[in-house]
Parts: sequence; C-alpha cells; structure tokens
Amino acid sequence: MTAVAIRPAYEFAGFRFEPGVGLSRAGRSIRLAPTPMRVLAALLAAQGRFVGREAVVQVGWRGRDASDDSISRCIYVLRRALACPDGLEIVETAYGRGFRIAVPVFRSDEGRAASSIRKLAQARHPA
Repeated sequence: MTAVAIRPAYEFAGFRFEPGVGLSRAGRSIRLAPTPMRVLAALLAAQGRFVGREAVVQVGWRGRDASDDSISRCIYVLRRALACPDGLEIVETAYGRGFRIAVPVFRSDEGRAASSIRKLAQARHPA
C-alpha cells in the first residue's frame, strides 16, 4: 500500500486553503497565481506571526530578487482575493515587521486526501 501525503489545510474567516490545491470560500474556488499562493501558504503557516519581507521574497519568488512594487502587487492580489463583505482586513502590513494574517487561523493536518478517504469510508459504513 502506498503512503498518502497529508498536507495541512487552513481555515480562516470563512476561507479554506490547502497548499498545492488552492483557496476556496463557501465551496467556490478562488484562483491565485503561483507567487501569491506561495506567499499565502507562508503567512498561514506563521499562525498570526509576522513574516518579514526577506522571508516573503524567499518563499514567493524562490530566492530571486523582487522589487518593492512586485511585493506590493502580490499583497494587493491577496487582499483582493481575501476581501470580505464586512470590510474585515485579513492581511496586515506592519512597517519594519512584515505581513501577517490578522484573523484566527485554524490548521487541520488532514488535507483533502484524508478528508476524502474518511467521507468514502462513512458512505460505505454509515454510523
């Protein structure tokens, strides 16, 4: 039997994010380019702590140089993707400290694969 890689899933402010799978809200997929997706994964993994500019560049641009405009654009894209109707700011910027997710983040180590397996098992063997 082959091992199934379990990836963490993050839930926050009505959103769900699974690295390698993507971002969704209320079951609807929200499209993100690879760089913002990598940056979002790093911000969520930090669990509310600030992620410095250098770390954002390392993760988002995989160590290549990134201009301030590129970083600003990436954060702008994340803010638009994570826009809430009530005006809640999910991505916070603090000068000299970096960026963070400013709402509670809940991590589940049972990614989509484990969740699908559990649902299949429940369908075959209802409790």
